[in-house]
Amino acid sequence: MHCVLSPKAKKIIGYIVLALVIVFMAGVVWGWNHLKDRHRGYVLDLALPDPYVKVPAKKFRAGAAAVRITPEIEDTWVDVDSNAKYEPPKGDHFIDKNKNGKFDAYWLAGFGNARAANGIHDDLWARAVVFGNQTLKTAVVVIDAIGFMMDDVIDVRQRVPKDWKIDHVIVVSTHDYEAPDLLGLWGEKSTKTGVNADYMAFVKKQILAVIDSARRKMVPAAIRMIEIPNVREGLVQDIRPPYVYDDNIYVLQFLDKQNYTPIATIVNWANQPETLGSKNLLITSDFPNYVRAGLEKGIVYHKKVVREGIGGVVIYMNGAVGGFMTPIGVKTPDPYLGKIFEKPSFEKARAIGYTLTEKVLDALQNRTWVFNENPDVHLWAKTVLLPLDNKVFRLKAFFGVLNRGMTGWMKFRSEVDLLVLGSAWILTIPGEIYPEIVNGGVDNPPEANYPIKPIEAPALREFMHGKVNLIWGLANDEIGTIIPKSEWNAHPPYLDHRKKPFDGEANSIGPNTAPILYKTIRKLLD
Repeated sequence: MHCVLSPKAKKIIGYIVLALVIVFMAGVVWGWNHLKDRHRGYVLDLALPDPYVKVPAKKFRAGAAAVRITPEIEDTWVDVDSNAKYEPPKGDHFIDKNKNGKFDAYWLAGFGNARAANGIHDDLWARAVVFGNQTLKTAVVVIDAIGFMMDDVIDVRQRVPKDWKIDHVIVVSTHDYEAPDLLGLWGEKSTKTGVNADYMAFVKKQILAVIDSARRKMVPAAIRMIEIPNVREGLVQDIRPPYVYDDNIYVLQFLDKQNYTPIATIVNWANQPETLGSKNLLITSDFPNYVRAGLEKGIVYHKKVVREGIGGVVIYMNGAVGGFMTPIGVKTPDPYLGKIFEKPSFEKARAIGYTLTEKVLDALQNRTWVFNENPDVHLWAKTVLLPLDNKVFRLKAFFGVLNRGMTGWMKFRSEVDLLVLGSAWILTIPGEIYPEIVNGGVDNPPEANYPIKPIEAPALREFMHGKVNLIWGLANDEIGTIIPKSEWNAHPPYLDHRKKPFDGEANSIGPNTAPILYKTIRKLLD
């Protein structure tokens, strides 16, 4: 027996099919709009200054500034079960202080979804140093954030007025786990972006403001630099084999030639600013807050300065934090209280920050620094295209959760820079690179998914020829973890006899990221 549809039924079915096709096509267009290249044609292949352009005698100048990027917390909320997740079905509710009928939330980045900020412990900052001579002027800005995407860096660069005469802008993130999400991955739900558009616009505005302020303060300057070795014990641990660290402190200081006082001091070390842990809901810049305040104004306990600071603008710059460099679980002694802090707390963050401060202040007094009276400046910058193999990230990008466009089919536009500043060589890395790629020790463990010889070897620092060689992680981008391909372990058996894999692979855009970046960087260094 055959069922014969009436003309009316056929028409209805036709309308339904047409509606479904329209909805599907609209969804494709909607998703494709999220993936579109936001800076079509943008490519950097810089080598500055141009060796063929004659210039007068080069006089090095530098200026520094700091501006706040702390959001204004308008609405707070009640965490009924104290699990640090905003979950209204469980009774969590917000306090509508501005009476607009909605929860004006700032979603904290780093640990998981639904972590809405519930107050402010200390300020977040954009800190800048602008330096150069008649041949090249560079602005370096560091922000307290989990990361800042390449698209957003380009937005900032394109808004820099030409009359500022700045040749290149480098924007670096501290990788702060207690700041608002600027990537999109940590919203109220995993399917919703965590980026507050107004806050993103404010951060970009403040980056431009701090560059402007720093350039206006430029004066004749000199630089000095030092490497402080093996600053690890009680501060940081590597929780994934092979156990390799980037635990030297690299200090680069800009001095006013009039009196040789600090204009800016860059402290470069590697550790994840996540000391407060996943239950903290107060905005904070974590241990970098205490490094900066301690060096600028002095080490303070009970409102009393116990050791004087050095003044100027202090900038904390993270290094190779992949691997995974973390203070969580580390027993940290306070350098003044005689106490040891292991659990997440602001006291532990202070102990880490003040220990680093002590190391730098001791070096100022007791070590021989490399001094450059009139340093030359050279810059190489290279755009690199990286395949997005991570399927979860692909979906999040398609649905607009991951706040980033694509170049070509599922490719990230990213960048690596080499800055030679006098006796210092500085390499910028667009994510969380594993220290073994930088310092040596890339492995191919039995559990690895690719039984191959290490590709990312010899270590990058072997090709850096400065008297002090700095690695600036999360610079000009945040592409996630950068894992040696020979250590990739996304499928069982897992490293260290674990039942679950480490987080690195889930937070990486793919196993070919490290080989491509390594090859590009080697070309720059060569």
